[in-house]
Parts: sequence; C-alpha cells; structure tokens
Amino acid sequence: MDSNGLLNIYEQYYQANLSYGFYLRESTWHSIGQVLFIVGAEEGEKLTGNPPYFLNPKVYVKLFYANSIPEINSKTKSRVIKIYDGGSYRYQPVDSNFVMPSEEIFKKRRNSKKFFNGYDYFNDNFLKGE
Repeated sequence: MDSNGLLNIYEQYYQANLSYGFYLRESTWHSIGQVLFIVGAEEGEKLTGNPPYFLNPKVYVKLFYANSIPEINSKTKSRVIKIYDGGSYRYQPVDSNFVMPSEEIFKKRRNSKKFFNGYDYFNDNFLKGE
C-alpha cells in the first residue's frame, strides 16, 4: 500500500485471498478489468519476490466494455490485455457496486480542482455523481 492507501495489483491479489477474478480500473480505461492471472502464480499460490512489487510479473486482465460490474454477462464485449506494470498504483480495485461515471460527468469535472489525470475515480463524491 502506498502513502495514499492505494494498492497495486499484487497487493489486490493478496487482499482477494490469493484468488483471481477481482475487478479493477485504470484512469484511462473506458472499461472494467477483471484479473485473469499473474504469470508464475497459480491461483492460491503466494507470489515470489518481496512485497510490494514481487518481481513485477506480467498480469493478464480481461477488459469488459461495460458501465458497471452487474451489467457484465456472456454477451458483453471484451478483450484480454497484458499489464507489465502491475506494481504501479495506477490500477485500483472496484467492487460489485461500481458504476462508471458518465461522459457528461467527466466533462463537468475537467475544470475542477479535483481533476486527476482526466478522471477522478478516487473521490467518493465524484462516484456518487456529485
């Protein structure tokens, strides 16, 4: 965990009790990612190396083009990507209540002092559609 309380992907894996399938977001994605696996670690196994980077193994994530986790089903379009920087703190967890803010909210917040890299996913008020 960094000084702001953020978790990298490897720390999220431990938080998920060494289980894959947890969801995350990155500020430039217009989709929701689900971690499929971390290279070199079977589900339930500990990662090699020392925390928080654990030798920075590649992570495979399925990106779903959906506006919320409950909306994801077998017909949801998706693609699989490989992440090379899973030890960075740019990938943050989301839970089943996550709903992607609308484009209108993005535009409204662009000129705000709370603006974070184009989107402010880490502000509770922003997620509530302030």
